[in-house]
Amino acid sequence: MKKHLNLLIITGLVTGFSLFVIITSCYIFISQPNRNGKLELHNLKDKVSIYFDNHGRPHVYANNLHDLVFTQGYLTAQDRLFQLDITRRAAKGELAEILGKKGLIRDKFSRDIGLIESAKNELNNSSKESLELLKYYSEGVTAYIEKHKHNLPLEFKVLNYRPKPWEPIDSILIFKQIAEVTDTSWQLDLIRQKIFSKIPIERAEELFEQDFPGNPIINYDAKKYLVFDEYILKKPNLLQRWKNIRQDVAFKKLIASPYFKIKKTIIEAADFLRNGSDRWEGFNWGSNCWVVGQNKNNNPILANDPHMELANPSFWYPIHLVDKTNNINFLGLSIPGIPGILIGHNSKVAWGITSLSADVQDLFIGEIKKDKSPYCKVENGWEKAKIIKSEIKVKNQKKPYLHKTIVTKCGPILDHNGKSALALKWSITDVKNSDSVNSIWNLNMVSNWEEFRNDLRTYNGSTLSFHYVDKEGNIGYQAVGFIPHRVGISGNLPVAGFTCDKYWVGNIPFDELPHAYNPQTGYLVSANNKVVSPDYKYDLGNNFLSPFRAGRVSTLLSHAKSIDIDETKEMQKDLYSWVANYLTVQILEAYYNSKMSNKDLLPVIQLLNKWDFKLTADSPEALIFEKTYENLLTKILSNKLGINLSKDYLKEWRANSLALIRILITEDKFWLPEGIKNYDSLLLLSLSDAVKEIKQITKTEDPSKWQWGTYHTLTIQHPFSKAFSFIGSLTNAGPMKVGGDRDTISAFGTNNNLKVVWGPSARVVIDLNDLNNAHVQIPLGTSAQLGSKYYRDQTKGWLENNDIPFVYDEGLITQNSKDTLILLPE
Repeated sequence: MKKHLNLLIITGLVTGFSLFVIITSCYIFISQPNRNGKLELHNLKDKVSIYFDNHGRPHVYANNLHDLVFTQGYLTAQDRLFQLDITRRAAKGELAEILGKKGLIRDKFSRDIGLIESAKNELNNSSKESLELLKYYSEGVTAYIEKHKHNLPLEFKVLNYRPKPWEPIDSILIFKQIAEVTDTSWQLDLIRQKIFSKIPIERAEELFEQDFPGNPIINYDAKKYLVFDEYILKKPNLLQRWKNIRQDVAFKKLIASPYFKIKKTIIEAADFLRNGSDRWEGFNWGSNCWVVGQNKNNNPILANDPHMELANPSFWYPIHLVDKTNNINFLGLSIPGIPGILIGHNSKVAWGITSLSADVQDLFIGEIKKDKSPYCKVENGWEKAKIIKSEIKVKNQKKPYLHKTIVTKCGPILDHNGKSALALKWSITDVKNSDSVNSIWNLNMVSNWEEFRNDLRTYNGSTLSFHYVDKEGNIGYQAVGFIPHRVGISGNLPVAGFTCDKYWVGNIPFDELPHAYNPQTGYLVSANNKVVSPDYKYDLGNNFLSPFRAGRVSTLLSHAKSIDIDETKEMQKDLYSWVANYLTVQILEAYYNSKMSNKDLLPVIQLLNKWDFKLTADSPEALIFEKTYENLLTKILSNKLGINLSKDYLKEWRANSLALIRILITEDKFWLPEGIKNYDSLLLLSLSDAVKEIKQITKTEDPSKWQWGTYHTLTIQHPFSKAFSFIGSLTNAGPMKVGGDRDTISAFGTNNNLKVVWGPSARVVIDLNDLNNAHVQIPLGTSAQLGSKYYRDQTKGWLENNDIPFVYDEGLITQNSKDTLILLPE
């Protein structure tokens, strides 16, 4: 009987699952986008022709500006509607309306930091041209919603709601939401405060080192800042160069502030979208970008691979927009929700981006008191704070949640304990004269360097490094964004009192932001490293990544006899690690200097002795290095900071490899754990512990059978697969074995379980002398519609950096078109 009952249960489950698959498949089928035939749409003015290539990437040909931007909005909604809606909801603080109580913590945080008010300010100050673009785009998105209101993508069916019409402010909110995810220095400031209160200031500063010999800064002095190369691997040489650099760094007085223990829920709210239920530690908005000027050996080339969370759907939407009437013809990667493209090319110019990682946030801790209204202590007494009230709808609750945000002159209060409060000053919500939409749209049509720079002046999003190259072989670099000009503070720690007007004196003038044009090197590189020397006039902050990726790119470019598109694609796949090189050399020296033999380590030493320092997926040496690195840094930090603070530091401080290298080079006894007599002993102990751990997790004693990629795996997950694991094979891409780490050109970052969670969100290589051979790849596919043949068809090509070019010539586009859709006025 029991056996029969079990059989019935299993049969029921199988039948239920089969029924789910059948119903889901039918729904997926009827909600698939139109890519063939003719379609009549309301608000369209003229015929629009759309040609789709082998990856479903659209080439749009319109006869006027309205129809061009309208169609971009329509097509983006057709492929990415849920992505559009969930992103604007995150920015508006409206997730709880569809997710219930679990979205409320995030919604309150979004309301508090003022994204909506910032977007309203920018909308009110936008040019007539921007307002038109936003209107046209909104009409396109809304047209798709109305046209398909009865067969929306599956996500809407599962969550049981219908998206609202798209509005112009929603597009501006996309800019703000991206900045909120990437601008996280306020969290790092709190970690710094803990560390600075635990160990001496000069020691704490060593953990946040940013200057490094050979760092490929923009407009560097070749005599002082040498190109990264193998010679700086020599410890005495490197140590002396480091001392030379350190002499240039002026000590900045720290403004003391009272310690403020922020509620854990605030950090959880900030991490809500980035962590996905504690799925991974930290976030990396990184990138590599370089441009090479034309000479007798090189064509003008741009290479770009922005590093972000490898999410489903992909962050970027590839598109080609043409309006011959207005001389518009550009191709590249757009951000769903924003008109135009952010990375790509037109007929004369190509451009790409990396994160500048400038510090645009400060925390101010001051006194508050409540009478009938809240008051904040300022230098001249007490000042009344502003209160913003809002209602947050919560799914399955009859009444909305009533929320209040307290805003001081130093920004909104993130947290308070009744007597003191923590306020966030953030330039993106502070600036009143920005026009990001117009800035990006005009950028798409530039023809020279002067136009390029001018069009970036009003951009107000995440601080970025823009790279430029034109058909004549001119190259340029421009840092963009509104970056505060600080006086009297470094911005690295919370500041005592609501005194922001004393320390923030406007923004760094655009013309004095880092920029370069046609340097003698013939190339320009940035990879989230510090792009200025210590004597730069202004303070960009202290949140940059290690210089090792940028250094590797510079080395390869400086040694190359010629650079073509194939060489560039190979560079993007490069897995050499300078950090692995340095650390392995130190380990080998320590082993051979040791008078005590260790038979267990001998096979590992023999492997390391022959290693080329490339973190390939099949490399046992890469796994040995990574686990040794982890053990070594943990031992050093936990000795002085304790386990919990060490974890916080490693989570938030993305340049920790630079701190480790500095400690190893200086061999400072302060950082030696108790009971360890010297750094050679520490290195060998860390290696030994790593080997024991690897043997345990691999279940084999043979090092030749260990592989980095066995544990360094990537699965790009659809959000629903976390709740319904049985649909993972239908919705996810992976698991895939990948090489590299945070400091290789081909960069991939992990969580605490070595699972890859961030990496190249796109790979772009453009040769301006051969625009039909532009490579524009994303991790999944153009469409986020489950069941689409373009859902994850680019994954293999993206991983191998080898795929079908995104063609520019109209004749080739129409000739090779996979599908053709004609839009007509209704």
